[in-house]
Amino acid sequence: MGEIEITKEDMLFYLDMIGSIYGPSYKPKIGKLKPYYPFLKEPTSEEYKRFIQVYLHYRDCLNEREKTILDFQYRLKGEKLTLDQMGEQFGISSSRAAQIRNIAELRIAKAIREFLNGKPKKSFGSLLEGQPDEVLIEIALAICPHSRVLRTYLKQDKPMSYITRKNLKHALFRAWWLDLLDHREKAMKILNVKNEI
Repeated sequence: MGEIEITKEDMLFYLDMIGSIYGPSYKPKIGKLKPYYPFLKEPTSEEYKRFIQVYLHYRDCLNEREKTILDFQYRLKGEKLTLDQMGEQFGISSSRAAQIRNIAELRIAKAIREFLNGKPKKSFGSLLEGQPDEVLIEIALAICPHSRVLRTYLKQDKPMSYITRKNLKHALFRAWWLDLLDHREKAMKILNVKNEI
């Protein structure tokens, strides 16, 4: 298969079809079928071809097991296998096959996002890593003031232990990923970064 030009619209279409949080039409769908399921039944449709072109373009960022599972999922190896059938073939449970599929789709989504944004952005974890305890506490007071870990630490009159620091960073990650009540903006302001995350 020759090299085919993939457009930004094709990439955004793929992100929407896998239900990625990076997709422009993202809506949380817990327990529902992925949006691409209907056109998997019609491998001659334009949507299917467009979807597969993006997948094939980004397929190299996956490991062999992930590639094989997505190949079966996307009907590149004949008929689409169910998660139970994939699990039997690989000697894993159907829920593990679903996890591998979701991880593989997330890897592709991240690769697309990095391409579209131009440069890889720093992770929230890498920004927290070198911060002193006082900065972590300031962020925690701003974005998760009711955290049990924070309340426990504030009652103590001693330096932060390794375990307490680890637990506090975990609470910050949860608040970061929930992104409720402009938590991200508050944390970025305290860390003095702009659109680097």
